[in-house]
Amino acid sequence: MVYWLISLNKDHSKKQGVFINFKDFKGKIDDALNKLISDLKKIGIPLAKNLKTDNLRLGHGEVICQLIDELVNMELYRRDFEFIAPVMPDENESDSDEGPEDDG
Repeated sequence: MVYWLISLNKDHSKKQGVFINFKDFKGKIDDALNKLISDLKKIGIPLAKNLKTDNLRLGHGEVICQLIDELVNMELYRRDFEFIAPVMPDENESDSDEGPEDDG
């Protein structure tokens, strides 16, 4: 998921280089995780300075959530995405829409 989020931004993809398939590491998880941390440092993810392979090995938890959150926020910022307030229907409209009508 991390490499997919990085690939959304072509500028970061160029800095990161060619994606290396996990199979290329022949099951050496620590080597793959060190490569991931190195790639995150190349694109300037602040969290990458303190990342350790032990934090990433589990694939879940607070560190993983922070990493995914940071990458998603960077992509949303790059796209100039803006959340808008939801439009709530008037109370009168919701009373008349009590459910679907059965014509049959």
